[in-house]
Amino acid sequence: MTASKIDTKPTWTDPDDAPELTDDWFEGATLHEGGVVKRLPGQRGPGKKRPKEAITLRLDAEILEHFRQTGDGWQTRINDALKMVIAPPKVRRRPRRARSAMTLHRPVRKRA
Repeated sequence: MTASKIDTKPTWTDPDDAPELTDDWFEGATLHEGGVVKRLPGQRGPGKKRPKEAITLRLDAEILEHFRQTGDGWQTRINDALKMVIAPPKVRRRPRRARSAMTLHRPVRKRA
């Protein structure tokens, strides 16, 4: 019945048989700290959203002045304003009126 058991024998027995750890090996290694992958400066993990793209855009002075007066984050606010222009309109539904218990159990009138 040993066919279903996993072979747990070590791949080498002598520590001198370990592969040589070169600079290339260390550069390609993933750094873990406390069981969590630690990112080095300049490294990015897998992104969930597409990253923003840096471009050059010429805008009227009054547009820039308006957004810059709102303080830090003015470029993000321009981005949000442009998103609202291309976003599909949201369908607004009228809220349902709550029915009282009297309207739910009202007697049916017979027509004469």
